[in-house]
Order: sequence, then C-alpha cells, then structure tokens
Amino acid sequence: MIYQYEIKLDGQLSKGEVEAGNEQEAANLLREKGGVVLSVAAKKEAGPLLSRLRSRISLKDKILFTKQLAVMIKAGLPLDQALQVLSEQIPSKAMGVVIREIARDVEGGISLSQSMVKHPNVFPTVYANLVKSGERSGKLEEVLFRLAEQQEKDYELISKVRGAMIYPSLIFVVLIGVMLIILLFVMPQIQKIFTDLDATLPLPTKLLLSTSAFARQWFLVLAGLLAAGVIGTRILVKRSPSALERWDRFKLKVPVFGSLLQKIAMARFTRTSATLITAGLPMLEILDTTADVMGNVVYRDAIKRTRTQVEAGIALSKALDHEQAIPKIISQVVAIGEKSGNLDFALANIADFYDKEVDGVTRNLSSILEPILMIVIGLGVGFVVISVISPIYNLVNNF
Repeated sequence: MIYQYEIKLDGQLSKGEVEAGNEQEAANLLREKGGVVLSVAAKKEAGPLLSRLRSRISLKDKILFTKQLAVMIKAGLPLDQALQVLSEQIPSKAMGVVIREIARDVEGGISLSQSMVKHPNVFPTVYANLVKSGERSGKLEEVLFRLAEQQEKDYELISKVRGAMIYPSLIFVVLIGVMLIILLFVMPQIQKIFTDLDATLPLPTKLLLSTSAFARQWFLVLAGLLAAGVIGTRILVKRSPSALERWDRFKLKVPVFGSLLQKIAMARFTRTSATLITAGLPMLEILDTTADVMGNVVYRDAIKRTRTQVEAGIALSKALDHEQAIPKIISQVVAIGEKSGNLDFALANIADFYDKEVDGVTRNLSSILEPILMIVIGLGVGFVVISVISPIYNLVNNF
C-alpha cells in the first residue's frame, strides 16, 4: 500500500510517498532514514471525477506536455519548477491535474519516471521507460524531444486512419437511417393505400411489408439484443484471452482492413524499437516494451516469442524471420542493420516505409469502399422502388 508522508530531514521539510504493509511499517521505514516523522497517511485512490478526467486526456495533450517540458529543461529550468509551470499553463484541465500530482512526487524525492508509472493510462510503459533512460544518461531533454516526435508520428497515423473512415462510416449510418425510416414510417402508410385499393401485391412488396411489420413490432427488442450482443462481445473479448486472440486474428483476415492493421502494427513496432534503441535501452527490455504497445494479440505474442529466442542467444533478425506474422522485409532490414551496426537507423527507415504504405492505403480507402457502398445503396433503393411501383403498375393496367 502507498503512504504519503511528511518528515523533517536534516532540518528541512520533505514530502513524498513510501510503500509499506501498514502505517506503522511506513513510519519505521522513514525513521530508518534518520528523519523525524511528522505525518503518515494512506494515499487516497483517485475518485470517479479524476478517473473521468484522465480518460479525456488526448494524445495531442501528451505531445504538448512532452514538447514544453523538453524545452523548459533544455532552457535550464529545474524539473519541479518546470512541472509546476506546465500544470498551470497547459490547456487541458485533466492533464493539469496529472502534472500537479507528478510535480508533488518529484518535490518529495520521487523520480519523474517513477511518478509517471503511477499514471499508466496517461503515460504508457514505453513512455516511462524512455524517460527513465534519459534520467540515467543525463539527457532527459533529448529523450523528451524524441518522445514528442514519436508521439507526433503516432498522432499522424491515427489521424490518417480516422480521416479515411469518416466518409464510409457516414454513408453507412445514413443508409441504415434511411432504411429504418422507410421500414418504420413510410411502408405502413403505403400498406394502407394498397389495402384500401385491394391491390394484388407481388412477392417483393409482400417481403418488404412483412419486414416492415416485423421491424415495427420487434424494433425495441432487436435494438436491445443488438446492444447487449455488442456489449457482451466486448466484455468477453476483454476477459477471455482466447476470445481476444480469435477476434484479433479475424480482424487481420478482413479484406483491405486486415492489410491496413498489419501495416499500422509494423510501423508502430519498428518506430518504437528504433526510438528505444537510440535511447540506449537493452534489446530484451525493448522487446518487452514493444510487445505491450502492438495493439494486437497476434503481433504481441510474436514479439514475445522473438524476445525468448533473443534471450537464448539467437540474433534478432533470425528470431523475427521465424515468425509468420512478421513480414520478411523487416527481418531482412534488421539483418542489414545488425551487420552495419546501425539497427536504429534501419528500423527508422522501415518505419518510414510503413508510414507511407499506411498513407497510401488510407488515401485509397474511400475510393475502394465507395463503389461497394453505392452498389449496396443502389440495390436497396431499387428493391424498395420495385416493391412500391409494381402494385401501382398492376392497378393501372387493370383499369
């Protein structure tokens, strides 16, 4: 359990946190340091409001924080003072709350990386590890600049994918909305007209009217079942490792999107690895870190197996070559980097290559999906038109 304390050490007041089994044990640990214990209290867990605030911290907020902190440290500002200034100036209220907590930890004698570990939702493992390497080497500002660059690349990648999905998603939502309006509101009015005219209905019209009647009668039940199915699937995927693996494998087999997900994962793996190598982290720690940021169980497990082989003495390029999920181009480039002694440079180049591949796919995504959506819309509209016009045409011919 974490305890917050205030002690008087060498005539100066010091605040911080200590991990202990109970309050008495925490006090004893502090006395062993030679300090006079003024207060010891269990650290309060973050409340619901703070948890909600943290969940609203965007990648853009983190990029701004990282860049500004790097600039302040490079300018010679002490770390605790830089954090205090940032907590007041940063636009994001949620980020400001987290920075103030980190500032208090740093003032209490906890390192920046150790404090960041307490906020895994804001600062992932790769972030904290890079900051730790900067603290060890005395080049914290350089590492922070490199981190900001890495985050900007991730932000660009995410923005490209989201931007490419906006148009197809909008068309799909509009299509569903139009179909629901027709089934729930338009068709009942048309059915009354056909009933009043005692029209003979062809098969397409009967199917459409039956679907409309079914939708009106069971709409709420179907909507509830759909929502429950989506929520239940998400819970199952999160709690069941086997279900998560099957879902991630399925995503990689989806046409177009599977290839895009692979390219995104490889860009993330190679760029993160290059950044960590440049920061001076050992290879086993790099593989541990990159495995956790892959975003897909298939690739995560592949990197973990690679890590095991590297630990056994196998070269990274050969270990990657054994993994079917990892494209051969990566193992080949890694082999070149190992021979030349510029592995970080080689990985950064292949990361740039995959960034361009993702850019190409996202640019073409709308043009690929648009014809498919137009065909679906055309078929749907055509079916509705035929179903409505056919009985009217029959009535006209009978007169």
